[in-house]
Amino acid sequence: PQIPLCIAGRQPPQIIRDLAKSNAQIEVIADPIDMSLVAAECSLSVVPLRSGSGTRIKILHSMAMGLPVVSTSIGCEGLEVSDRTHLLIKDTPQDFAQGVIELIGDQKLWQQLQAKGRQLVEENYDWSAIFAEYEATLSMSIEQ
Repeated sequence: PQIPLCIAGRQPPQIIRDLAKSNAQIEVIADPIDMSLVAAECSLSVVPLRSGSGTRIKILHSMAMGLPVVSTSIGCEGLEVSDRTHLLIKDTPQDFAQGVIELIGDQKLWQQLQAKGRQLVEENYDWSAIFAEYEATLSMSIEQ
């Protein structure tokens, strides 16, 4: 109850906007112009997805901005991440809450996840790394 929560994103549904009205610890930022400005005021990113598909850009964006992440397995599905190395993976509501509390209270773990998460994005998900891999694949196919 003492940890403030900021929910930021495009067109949050009314049920989410109502959370801020009923709890002073919850802030909802609808349609932020620059998510980096929101992230600068945060200490970590939570991705409590229980269903969905597609690329997990929000996790990569959080890591790139230097925010450690707590996610569900579904939330980070498809990314080359390891629990307790790049982020915390917690699948039950109780474990998820405990993961957030642990990360806030453990500066060493916070710093490790911040550093390893950012390193992962820079080395594996940066556009220059993606294009370099693509160019190498093209070169190999041309040579054959």
